Amino acid sequence: MTPQELLEKIQRAQYGGIEPNQEDRLNRYINRLLNTREFALSEEEQNKMVEGLKTTAKSLPTKFQDISSYNILMSRFLGLQDVLTNENMPRF
Repeated sequence: MTPQELLEKIQRAQYGGIEPNQEDRLNRYINRLLNTREFALSEEEQNKMVEGLKTTAKSLPTKFQDISSYNILMSRFLGLQDVLTNENMPRF
């Protein structure tokens, strides 16, 4: 069993075997972002953000994964990775 299969098995048990509608969850997340004042983006920026979120949603580890938490974790991971690989960062 791969780590992804194990993760999906655990998440399926957490959801009681009910598989979420990922497209519906993604659309609700996008609508929530676009209706938030902090996201006063131009139409072009909104379209770019929506396409980015749709692309990310296709690469989620499992169908139970939530895109908002995935984005948070991925941005933190990439930030840590950048710090660890940046030779100009001061070392303590």
